[in-house]
Amino acid sequence: MSKREEGSFKERDGKLYAVVTWIDSGGKRHWKERRVRNKTEGNAVIKKMYQELDEHGAESLQADNKTFNHLATHLEENYLTPPEYVNGRKVAGKRSYKDDLGILKILREYFGRTPLREITWGKIEKFRVARIKTPTHRGEQRSIARVNRELSLLRHALKIAIGEGWLHKNPFVGPKPLIHTADEVK
Repeated sequence: MSKREEGSFKERDGKLYAVVTWIDSGGKRHWKERRVRNKTEGNAVIKKMYQELDEHGAESLQADNKTFNHLATHLEENYLTPPEYVNGRKVAGKRSYKDDLGILKILREYFGRTPLREITWGKIEKFRVARIKTPTHRGEQRSIARVNRELSLLRHALKIAIGEGWLHKNPFVGPKPLIHTADEVK
């Protein structure tokens, strides 16, 4: 748990910023600032940032500027790696990592610079509809199964972001399911 200090305000280039400082368990001081219109809004922002710090930790507060590209790079480096075998048994990596890297490229093109916290159920639904409408490179109708595989990797990536403390809730939770396996043609 980190020790928190009081919030403050900083003015730079004629703009007002709400500043939150805390000391981590190692004794190192950290700060986070967000631009505000006035001190009333700033006090509310400071209270919200300290609440996030208390509920989700410092990693969450520092991750508010992470984009999908950050998550995709993390996925490539740590999860979408070639399989490693010991005595004929897979102990690390993924057998289908090459296919998943291709899917990740598609996801990067669509969500790349989008901040993780701005990826919502509605934006994922728009991605799903756009992918279904996009013909394959042969000009044929894209299969629902393929779109479902793309959405499955996106869901996996967002669960990893939650595990890393970069997101608080899963955007796949919404009014109806986004992955429709019953619509797949065998």
